[in-house]
Order: sequence, then structure tokens, then C-alpha cells
Amino acid sequence: MKQIIAVLVMVTGLTACGGGSGSGGLNTASVTTPVGTTVDLTKINGAFLGTSSGVQFNFPSLSGYDASGAHWTGAMSFTGDGSTTFEGQSVTKSVSTVTLQAANGSPATTTITSYYLALDGSLYKTVYDNGATYTPASQVAAPTSAKVGDSGDLAAATRSDGTTKTVHWALNPDFDGAVQLVVTAVIKTGAVITSNEVDTIYLNSSGTPTRIAVSIATYGTTSGHPLLTSLTIYGNAQ
Repeated sequence: MKQIIAVLVMVTGLTACGGGSGSGGLNTASVTTPVGTTVDLTKINGAFLGTSSGVQFNFPSLSGYDASGAHWTGAMSFTGDGSTTFEGQSVTKSVSTVTLQAANGSPATTTITSYYLALDGSLYKTVYDNGATYTPASQVAAPTSAKVGDSGDLAAATRSDGTTKTVHWALNPDFDGAVQLVVTAVIKTGAVITSNEVDTIYLNSSGTPTRIAVSIATYGTTSGHPLLTSLTIYGNAQ
């Protein structure tokens, strides 16, 4: 449980872009969204940058399973605080809150607060509720629009405990004008991968999130990096 909570939403502290209907190909009458289709990412960017106040996106009923087959439930929300000041910087503030509960276990909540410079929207710092922080070493401005098939790096950051994180995004087709933005974060201790997270945010044709899927894996630090545990959890937007 602690390993999963420690990794979950690593991605959201560095992303400012998002990803359809989530039909997953079950409807044979659906038409795949063509590669090259332009997708408006304004809504998802605004939510993750915290430029608007209040709850921006809410996924109240997450459900999934870990590597042992145990059932997990939870919830995730993204809240913006708008303009504020932090450490003498003019910033916008975004808060990600995740609650997870393993079968027959007690719920655990993680809160992650990210601050973006008001001047250009670049990440200034991400602060976790356990006191850990991530500071970007490099970053690329998230696009306000992208085309299906596009991909790129978002950021590299260093955590206060010395671990590093890199974030990559890819905009993949879904169905009937919807798309999937897949955001991948890889966390390393030195040169060794200790965990990764893949967040798939489904956007409808207007760029509004309809569903999220989060897959997390943690690894050992011995040769071969054996899998310690994993979790895949998903749910619809409210």
C-alpha cells in the first residue's frame, strides 16, 4: 500500500496536458479517430496549471486490481486555486488529491500541490503532503493543442530525496473523434528504475476528460529490477 501511494500521481505534478470516449474498440460501429486530427488541450491545461479556481476534474469512483489480484477502489480530483504567491513567486496553484483503498483495508489519501510561474506557466515546484518536493531540472511547455500521433518530453525533475523523474506524453487515437493522452513518468534512483506510472486520460472531441486509467509499477533495486508490486485503476469523470 505504501509503495503504491508513494508513486501514484507522480505524473500529475509535472503534466499540463491531457487524452476520449474510452470505447476501447468494444463498439464495432465506431470509427477510429484519424492520425493528424487536431485536439484542443486548453481545458486540461487550465485544470493542471490551476489557472481556474475550484474543482476542475473529478473521478469519484476508481476501481482496479493489483498484481496479486486484490481489488482496489478510490477517487481522484484536480482542483485549481488560481493566482497566488509562493516562496516570493507569482504563481498559479494546482492540487491533485487521490484516495485509495485496498480490499478490506483502510483508505489512504495523497495530496500533491504544484506551483506554476504566472509569467510563462512553467512548473516552479511540486510539493507532496509528506514534505517531499520535486524541482524541475528541465521542461518543455505543454502544447495548447496537438495532433493525434504527436508525442514528446515534458520534464525532468529532481526529488528532495535525490530520486529523479522524467515525463513523456503521446496523443493516441481513440474512437469517433475522441483521443487518449498517455503520460508516462519514470522514477529512478541513480541509474536504476524504481517505479513508473502511466496515466491515460481520455478526452472527447471537445477536449473534455471523460475517463482516466492509471497503471503503477514499483521495482526492486537488485540486478534485473524485479517487479515488487503493480496496480491498474480506472474510472469515469463526473
